Amino acid sequence: SALMLQVCNPSFESSSHSVLPTPHPHIETSDGGQKLYVRLFQRKLSWIKTSKLKYAEIGDDLSPYIKELTGAGFLESESDLQDLAEVLDLLSAPELKTLAQTFHLANPNASKQQLLEDFRKLAKQRSIFGSKESGVGSVILKRAKDLAGKSVRLCRGPRDIFSRVLLLFTLTDPMEEEEAGSGGQRALSTLLLVNLGRTAFPTYTVKIKHLIFQDRDDFLRYATAMHTSSDISVAMANRDWEEAHRLYRAAKDAWWKLEAHPSLSRHHAALPEYLRCFTFGWVYTRILSRGVEILQRLHMYKEAVEQLQDLLVQDVYCTNSRGRWWDRLALNLHQHLKETEKAIGCIRKGLLDPSVRTGHRLALSQRAQRMRESPACKKLKHLLQDLPVISVEDVPHVSVLLLYSVRCSDSGGDLA
Repeated sequence: SALMLQVCNPSFESSSHSVLPTPHPHIETSDGGQKLYVRLFQRKLSWIKTSKLKYAEIGDDLSPYIKELTGAGFLESESDLQDLAEVLDLLSAPELKTLAQTFHLANPNASKQQLLEDFRKLAKQRSIFGSKESGVGSVILKRAKDLAGKSVRLCRGPRDIFSRVLLLFTLTDPMEEEEAGSGGQRALSTLLLVNLGRTAFPTYTVKIKHLIFQDRDDFLRYATAMHTSSDISVAMANRDWEEAHRLYRAAKDAWWKLEAHPSLSRHHAALPEYLRCFTFGWVYTRILSRGVEILQRLHMYKEAVEQLQDLLVQDVYCTNSRGRWWDRLALNLHQHLKETEKAIGCIRKGLLDPSVRTGHRLALSQRAQRMRESPACKKLKHLLQDLPVISVEDVPHVSVLLLYSVRCSDSGGDLA
């Protein structure tokens, strides 16, 4: 709740380089309301039944705090819930079964996932009166909301502001909690420990030589890219490659629009590389790099090759990944597209790239060596002859002889 007070307080004024919005007039919230908000902030952003909210340390009856947060614009109530898919996801399996029986679905005892799909198909049917308001979907929505009862969800606007504060506070930390769908529990725990005096950071003098974010809009672009990257990571972890591909395509379109902005690209290129990783260009480039794996999982090897070629055209973002990109491009060209000559040219360019590190340079050299020895590449052997061979010297081996003693229980003596 300390974070909530700090951001909502009118004294939290923006400086000339602030990336947060100018605060609105102070909103009074009780301690219980603040505690409940933080609890909900740490949960996944989705609708929650109020009957499922149990926080004894806040109070036995949470309804006054829910009403308070709803009136202050921090929470949405069930009256704002108008999406059928979200309402159906809110229902438990028995409630969904009851709803299925009400609408006489073919198999009300089917799995929850199957029932959700059946309801989505049923909702697309139009009413005989032709009115959208009186359609089947509207009737299902009303019945489902009656079954679900009262529910709440955090308003996106205020939640986004708090998320950005945490993102700034933990800029160098990976978004592990965001990837899991929560509101950054580790960052909140760190803030709490600092406020309690249990964690102390060393004092230091801040010397700003470079501005990572030019203005608030620049930071918003970075925050959007980070959350998109997090969503893609979740989809990939769940092996939902179709959803990951959809998110990747949307991110690629967004990056195309931003990439054409000359002032942004010049600003990023002027930053030292250790700060460049905090730009939205770096994050979007990392997303496109993950897109290569997504495309390969979907057996879209031609598109994966095109994406790798696009990544290698630029040398501003994710330069530490160039060796991996060259190696993967050579593999896809050789193994999947059967374009061996292009693969050899790719290896040649990769070995000449100064940004390629020793490990990936060795991997490219070994790939060329295997191709040189392969009968299938016999006709192109002349193209492989002048490629440099990188060898690794064996490290010195040290033998250690351990001497130990064993006590003889019978004789009471020691044997070395």
